[in-house]
Formats: sequence, structure tokens, C-alpha cells
Amino acid sequence: MGRRLFALVDGPSRRAGSRTGLGAPLYGHTLRTPLSQDSRWLRNDAGPLLLLPESLLSDWSGIDVPEYRVVVARFRWSAQETRGSDYDRACDVEDYFGVIEVGYGFGLVLGDEPAATTWLGRPYGGILARWEYAESETAMDAALERIPESLTWTEKGIFTAVACPLQLFNSAEPGDEILMPRLSVPLSAGSYRVRWARYAPDPQTAASLIELRDAAT
Repeated sequence: MGRRLFALVDGPSRRAGSRTGLGAPLYGHTLRTPLSQDSRWLRNDAGPLLLLPESLLSDWSGIDVPEYRVVVARFRWSAQETRGSDYDRACDVEDYFGVIEVGYGFGLVLGDEPAATTWLGRPYGGILARWEYAESETAMDAALERIPESLTWTEKGIFTAVACPLQLFNSAEPGDEILMPRLSVPLSAGSYRVRWARYAPDPQTAASLIELRDAAT
């Protein structure tokens, strides 16, 4: 039998679940290999992640329907709710990422499938690395230290961070109500080109990369 590769998410649809116990898997996903206690990876077994300036956290309602504003979204996370929530807006994003308006600024939604995610700081901005599979956390971290300059990137758009620092968290949560671990992202305020690439340095390791590169460079 060959060596087992660990994908950090498994299960059915990412978009069906219950508010009860947001700390537990919401949407039927199960982590198939544990991360270390001091891991730099943000676990994500349910729904899209959201990158948002801390100054805008109070403008994000998660799965709660806002009391004083109307949210326009196609998706509904709850079959019993006719009104939209900010989480519904996040779930409308079907690409690897999407920029949505939040308060006086913008948030970056990480779409596609749920995946553990970490931040790799760079002089020009940084990279959000999303785990696909690897033999271990150590193997993945070592691979991310060797991302080649020749990697082919796809231009995806512009994201403007109106303030810093930012937080990366599960979009089901209200921004100002911390229910699960979050990742602090020390990205400077400004506009960034967003590029995507799939990085698979060997048959045992693969990650999805979202690069935020200073638009002025």
C-alpha cells in the first residue's frame, strides 16, 4: 500500500448546517489529520473563510440576519430563513476568491472547498496558502519554503485593504463575536493584485496559493 496523503477536509456540501456549536464542524466535514497545537495553520472544516480589516469586523453579521440592513444574496444557508445574511453573500462566491463590500471597505472571501489556510508574509504583501494534501504538516511547511519564482500565476483581480491589521476567520461567525480560532494577517493598507496558482512540488504535496501583491509594484 502506498503512503497515505492527508487532505484536511472531507465530507458533503460546505453549505448546510446548524448554528448550534460553531466550534464543531458545521457542514459535515471532518479533519482527517490533526494539526499541531502550535500550528500556524487556521483549521477550516466548514464554509468560506473571510479576510477582513479589524476595523470592519462589526459590519459582518455571519449567519445572523442583520437587523437594520437588507442583504442581497442568492444563497440561503437556512431553508427556514427568507432574508439574506452576510454568510449567504460569502457562499455566493464560486471562484477561488471573491471581493465583496463590507461596511466602508472590502472583504476577501476564500471560496472553493474549505481548507486549512496559513499566511506567508512577503515584502510585496503575502500569500494565503490553502492545504490540498500532504503527508504531514512538516512536509507541507517545507514545501511552502520552496515556492519557485517560475510558478505560473493567474491574475484574478484587485483587493483593497482599507485598514490594517486584518483577520482571517470563518465567514459564518459575526465579525465581532469570536467563536473559533482566527488568523491575524499583518497586511498593510492599500490595493493589491490578487493572483492564484496551484503548487504541487511532488506527487505527495499540493496547495492552492492566493497571492496579494502590492498593486504599485
